[in-house]
Amino acid sequence: MYLNIRGKMALGLILVLLVSLILFIGSVVGLFSYRGTVQKFDQAMNDSPRQEELVNALAQLALPLMQDYPPFKYVNDKPVPPTDSELNRFSEAQYGAFIREHARAEEFMLEFRTRINHLRDRDVRSRITQILEDPVSDIERGLEFLEMRADYIVSPDRIERLEVLDEMRRAVATMASRAVDIPPVTQELNREIYDARQVHKTLSLVVYISGAASLIIFLLLIRYGYVSFFVPVHKLYEGARRVANEDFSYRVQINSEDEMGEFAAAFNSMIDRFQDIKNDLDQQVMVRSKQLVRSERLAGVGFLAAGVAHEINNPLSAIVMAAESLEERIGPLESHLDKGDYEVFANYLKMIQREAERCRSITGRLLDFARGQEGVRQRVDVTSTIREVLEMISHLGKFKGRNIIFDYPHPCYLVANGAEIKQVMLNLTANALEAMSDGGTLTITIRELSEQVEIAFRDDGAGMTQEVQDNLFEPFYTSKQAGQGTGLGLSISNRIIDDHQGTIEAKSDGPGTGSTFLVKLPRKATQQSAA
Repeated sequence: MYLNIRGKMALGLILVLLVSLILFIGSVVGLFSYRGTVQKFDQAMNDSPRQEELVNALAQLALPLMQDYPPFKYVNDKPVPPTDSELNRFSEAQYGAFIREHARAEEFMLEFRTRINHLRDRDVRSRITQILEDPVSDIERGLEFLEMRADYIVSPDRIERLEVLDEMRRAVATMASRAVDIPPVTQELNREIYDARQVHKTLSLVVYISGAASLIIFLLLIRYGYVSFFVPVHKLYEGARRVANEDFSYRVQINSEDEMGEFAAAFNSMIDRFQDIKNDLDQQVMVRSKQLVRSERLAGVGFLAAGVAHEINNPLSAIVMAAESLEERIGPLESHLDKGDYEVFANYLKMIQREAERCRSITGRLLDFARGQEGVRQRVDVTSTIREVLEMISHLGKFKGRNIIFDYPHPCYLVANGAEIKQVMLNLTANALEAMSDGGTLTITIRELSEQVEIAFRDDGAGMTQEVQDNLFEPFYTSKQAGQGTGLGLSISNRIIDDHQGTIEAKSDGPGTGSTFLVKLPRKATQQSAA
């Protein structure tokens, strides 16, 4: 017959319960037999006189004799002896109390003898009578002596009264001593009965508690097996099923420190690693897709830029040459022309030259962007490069009023194209300064790690929206005003950093919060870079 795990566990629990019931029933039967024997023995000894009752009765007899005088009164914190009348009243009260206790003691002694004589077991009665006869007779004679001396408690002779009280106390002490010295035959018998009864109670309690504990343990075992085994297995099964259905967000929750908990933790860890790998691959695919689109776009823009720059450079060169020639020819004609017309001609010629040169500068950058010039890579001090850039920018008047903080004191070396790295540092510094108003601060920091160098540019300028951050490195994308940027600076910088197997990241919390550009470059040239 096939049994699944649940059926096997249920069969094992049933067998455990059956064995526990058999043991419990056998224990109960033995306890009832033992109980009957103890009850018979206890019934035979229950009527025997008890030594402790005799001692207690004699102790009560001694209580009225304990005090010689009534307690002193205090006047102005000084003790005042009792008067004769107070002493007489105290003696009469003491006498009455003693007579009552003496009567109770005699009544108890009569009952004591009666209980001995009425024992149903002849052997027990004979043995106890033989043992108790002498001490009981001595105690009875002591009671007779006390009865004869009782009248002296109210004697007007104070000295005689004190002597009699002392004598009576000694007599009571002797009687109590005789009672204590009685051989503990009945006491031991009663102790045996008591011990047997206690054993019976203890065993009964143990059996009932064991039975209840067995039942509770059985129920707890069922609960424990369900919580510690069935539930975790079901959760693991459910987790495996959901993960198989591509629900990678599901996690098995097992709050235990045993193998099941470790199994669940390993399962969750496996899913976490799998999800991390999946997310990382998805991220890499997305990044590579963006890089591919950007590379294709850059390639297309590069071909277009090369063609446009080449076609425009020739007309621009002709325009510049013509403007310079006209400027040279108009010089001798200054005296023949109206002063106002001459200044207009000169200004127009200078404007033509200036704008033509700006166009040539733009086409030059387009050609640089298209060609992606390769340079020799060698050991470069980034700290020195940044200081050269800052020295260059310090002479530009449009950046006056901005603050630059760069206090890295040590040389920082890496293998790179020095000119390209300098171009990137210049571009990022200029962009940060342009994004700030007067009084703004640009902070440049260098962090050297074992395998790479991190260069951060933090400004408190205009900041960037999320849209700007998403398109920041796209060719010809710019957030500057028209005519103030080509949108190629960060694209070229990104390509340079990428060629060096590094990364450039831009972060901003939004407009008005400033921006941070973080450049990460390897300290040594990689195989791809070297190739």
